[in-house]
Amino acid sequence: MLGALISNAYAQSTSESDKTAAKENVDKVTVTGYRSSLALSAHEKRENIGLSDTVFSEDMGKFPDPNIADALSRVPGVTVTRASIDGEGMNVSIRGMGPAFTRVLLNGAPMASASAGSWGGTISANREVDMDFLPSELFRSATVYKSQQASVIEGGIAGTVDMRSVRPFDKAGFRSAFTLSGNYRDKDKKPGTTGSALISNTWNTSRFGKFGILGGVAWGMTKYRTDAFDTVDMRNLQLKSFQANASDKPNSTGGGSQSTPDKVPAGLPLNLLPDYARSVLVPGATIDRAMLLALNPGATIQQIDNGLMGRLGRHQVFEGKRRRAGEVISVQWQPNEDWNLYFDTVFAQKRNEMEWQAMNVGTRANTPIPIGMEFDRSDCTIGCVITKATLANTFWGLEYRPDIDKTKFRSLNPGFEWRPSDKWTIDGAFNYTLSKFSRDMPQVKVATMAAPSVITYDNTTPGQPPTFTGNLNPNDPSNFGWYQAGQGMSGLVMDLYERSNSTRGTRLNVKWGDDDFSIKVGGTYDDIERRYRSYTVADAWANVTCGNNLNYTFFGPNTQIQNPGCDGRYAPGPMTNAATAYPGYGTGSSAGQTTPLAYLGSLVPNGALANYLQPTDHGFITLDWNKFAKDTNYQYFRDNIYKGFFSGSGGYIREAVGGVYTETNGRLNVYGRTLRFNAGVRYARTRQTIGDLAATADPRNATLQNGGLYPSVGTWSYETVTYHNLLPSATLAYNITPNMIARLAASKSMTRANPADLRQTRLSIGDQGARQGSITNPDLKPFQANNLDFGLEYYMSRDSYVALGAFGKDIVDRPGTHIVQYSLAQLNQIYGTVGLTAAQQQSVDASGGPDKHLVEITEPYNIATKLKIRGVELTWQQALDMLPVKGFGFTGNFTYTRQMDETPNAPPVSGVPPRTNNLTVYYERNGVNLRVTRQYQASTVVNVNTGLTVPGGAYAYSTGRQQVDLSAGMNLQKVFGFGYNTDLTLSVWNVNNAISQTYTQFNGAVFNQNIPGRSFTLSLRSTF
Repeated sequence: MLGALISNAYAQSTSESDKTAAKENVDKVTVTGYRSSLALSAHEKRENIGLSDTVFSEDMGKFPDPNIADALSRVPGVTVTRASIDGEGMNVSIRGMGPAFTRVLLNGAPMASASAGSWGGTISANREVDMDFLPSELFRSATVYKSQQASVIEGGIAGTVDMRSVRPFDKAGFRSAFTLSGNYRDKDKKPGTTGSALISNTWNTSRFGKFGILGGVAWGMTKYRTDAFDTVDMRNLQLKSFQANASDKPNSTGGGSQSTPDKVPAGLPLNLLPDYARSVLVPGATIDRAMLLALNPGATIQQIDNGLMGRLGRHQVFEGKRRRAGEVISVQWQPNEDWNLYFDTVFAQKRNEMEWQAMNVGTRANTPIPIGMEFDRSDCTIGCVITKATLANTFWGLEYRPDIDKTKFRSLNPGFEWRPSDKWTIDGAFNYTLSKFSRDMPQVKVATMAAPSVITYDNTTPGQPPTFTGNLNPNDPSNFGWYQAGQGMSGLVMDLYERSNSTRGTRLNVKWGDDDFSIKVGGTYDDIERRYRSYTVADAWANVTCGNNLNYTFFGPNTQIQNPGCDGRYAPGPMTNAATAYPGYGTGSSAGQTTPLAYLGSLVPNGALANYLQPTDHGFITLDWNKFAKDTNYQYFRDNIYKGFFSGSGGYIREAVGGVYTETNGRLNVYGRTLRFNAGVRYARTRQTIGDLAATADPRNATLQNGGLYPSVGTWSYETVTYHNLLPSATLAYNITPNMIARLAASKSMTRANPADLRQTRLSIGDQGARQGSITNPDLKPFQANNLDFGLEYYMSRDSYVALGAFGKDIVDRPGTHIVQYSLAQLNQIYGTVGLTAAQQQSVDASGGPDKHLVEITEPYNIATKLKIRGVELTWQQALDMLPVKGFGFTGNFTYTRQMDETPNAPPVSGVPPRTNNLTVYYERNGVNLRVTRQYQASTVVNVNTGLTVPGGAYAYSTGRQQVDLSAGMNLQKVFGFGYNTDLTLSVWNVNNAISQTYTQFNGAVFNQNIPGRSFTLSLRSTF
């Protein structure tokens, strides 16, 4: 069946020589399974005018990889962003540009996912589309368009991915497929299950024409565990004004956030420190320039100031389970030869329950006292790496977080195609998607005391993250308490994030002509809306747990916890300052309350905290969450969490885009060969509305005071701008010989700015040292690129070809960030008084006040200079039927990319790997199949905003990574004569146990490492 299908398609070439050669090639071998998907991909690539690649399912419900992102990783020029914990493919990048530069379509229409990865990391907040919640069993194909065409929806500078769900007319008649799989990960050593069921049928009737319906479900439950090392980032100590002279040129590389105390604290265990340090560390003495040099013999102030060390280095354990389910229903009706109607629905949902445990080394602001520091180089003008140090006054801190992520996705897509005559075709479609995401994220943080703690820092092993050891055992519950509230490392966090993305759209296309010449015009309208909210009542929860437990629970905007906050006090008694602290108590929201305010003592004081902590086999304590949540009445506060929000805790962006286009397609006979062409122009008008949330006072609060205030009211403010883009494109495809095709494409493309950066102007300072902050920029323009693509392809048979491609992109107005240094006093003047935490205020005071405290502010902006991206792609797909043993073959590709900027030292675009390559070797014959795949990505810039400012940039890089996967299976019917068409397959993911690492500026500054381990899946699939 497949051989006949491809043979017929190939026979439609224009010239007789083309037809003959294609026919000769097609009739040689009949292919099935994985090789059939390669043959369909080769055919699709050959027939398309532009530069594209398509991945097809091997059969109904049998995609080559577990999710679409992983399948697309086999396409040349495509790289996959993988979840840090389990390594599963999340989203895709084309030719090195980040996922936000790739436009993702579902059945030809835009989609926007509100989702997150399989871990507790960054929520998918921009234009990237996470694909891990979409089961691959529900899809027929995924096409990557690398060159632009006017009829393809705009929005992807890098390219466009169009995922097509399964439909009943994909294959006539009744068919069904059922799959049941068991999976096992060697990290958690626990089994999981996945499965799918699809049923399809078509009917031909003389009265109603052809009708088909397909329904399917896919589900899965996977358990995982990953050990990781991580730091918030790599930072230096950024010495204070009294710790360096002007001649030292202090703070020349930026990047603070961790710093020493102003004075030596009491209680240091001097007996654990070097002899030369004991006489120097006199309690109350100022830690000035002379003391730092005395504590670090042989070091210079420049080294002490600029040496990089992991901030909040931590060993982490991620453990959890992920449940996914997807459903598809597709109806097609062809009442006659002129009409074709369809209705596609795709539903998906995911629930991820994850326990995150991390033991931090408390290198916070005003905390560590460095002793005996060693460095990887003597000249630290532009930075260096600290290789050894003893850190006095540095605590251990546990962060425990039980996350629950929920994702729901719904898509409805009705459409039609009408052919009123041989030369006229009219098609149209409507689309609606709704995606909702929530993350429920309580967090408990406990720590040791700082003064009695000494931690040894060792970063001398090349290619490995640093290690930390200390005199206090981090696996002993008795060492921990609510001791570091001022540093933000003791206390409670309670966050609920909710995000909703929706798309509504319609498209209509009218085509006149035939294969030799046609004109196509069309219009689209898409309304894409994103809104998010975050909520917290953490202080109210902390009040009863560790804040001495005031007998009445106040929610914001009332003061929820009294100073000194969550310190684990147990001091029952009357609140002596109740009249001044809560003058509104008994009125408004607390009306009817007559019981005098009093403290009941913390529910979990320092003396009882050890009862909730447990030692573990991974070297540090954990928390008995169920017991802790019950005894602190967590559910009550979770039920009231919607009362807690603040200005800036919500965002909104809506883009209503109207587009029209015209293009012409055709073919000519030039020197006896076929020349195909496509040329057109697309016009898009975008009406962009940005919204910001402000927490405004309830009108009733005008006459009320603290203690009686009603919850704040959320008020949205909106700004709207309109802009236009004109995007021309042209493509040529010429048959040099019947089996050799040359392609040339030129186009202009655009990508709109990231929604997270487009928020109304808002300043935020997050680090505890109050040294770094960021500001949004609502005036960001779309990013634009001029593109030139060239391709040369030679086809040896239906599933064998060699292709060479070269591409160039000139990008203007691309996203960038610049760092400007202000004093805090200047920021207060520009943006209003900046709210600071207790630890941040302490850091400001240590600097000598707001006018002397310097803050580096990062702001997104459009880089006006031109960034040039140049690259080449090589693909070789070969069936080795010439060998004595039939059934072998391989497919491989290599991509090289280079960035050049008009401005020296301009930041590159992050996420553009200079080299990637993939190789798959397969055997498929007589019911037996074997496939080995290797994927490689070279070291890549992953972040240009590290907070470090040095000539040429101090960027964060991922290390080179290669991963090997294996799949082996057999068809039981063909091999053993089993009565049903049943496949048994064993797949091993990450056979070589590849790890992921990132480092900052220098190879020795590794700040992140994840070891996801191997995954084993045994699948049984049967078709009827």
